[in-house]
Formats: sequence, structure tokens, C-alpha cells
Amino acid sequence: MDFDDLRSFQQGEGWNWQAPRSGGSHHRFWKVGERVILSIPTVGGRKVKRTYIALVVKTLGLQD
Repeated sequence: MDFDDLRSFQQGEGWNWQAPRSGGSHHRFWKVGERVILSIPTVGGRKVKRTYIALVVKTLGLQD
């Protein structure tokens, strides 16, 4: 999945985004009232691995 699509989705769900520090690859997402901070790495600066998409789905409670 393209990172920009994931970021747009997360922000639409009320999550805040912090860009990587010092040229890193891990983007952080957090939401007020949530105890979870998601740290999502990108591959080549653009793509997100399937494992991390599954983590986002589970954290948002989107799976049955």
C-alpha cells in the first residue's frame, strides 16, 4: 500500500501524524484518548508492508 493513502486514511479517522526524524523511515500515528502509538516504517519511502497494514486494521478494530 502507498504510504500517502495510509496517512490520508489514518488522518480521516482522527489520528495525528508525525514525520520521521533525521531521515528515518518510521512514521508515528497517535490519537487523543488512545493508549496506542503506531510506528509504521516505509520501504523506499513510499510503500507500507502488509504486516503493518494488518496492524492498523487490528488497532482500528476493522476486522471481524
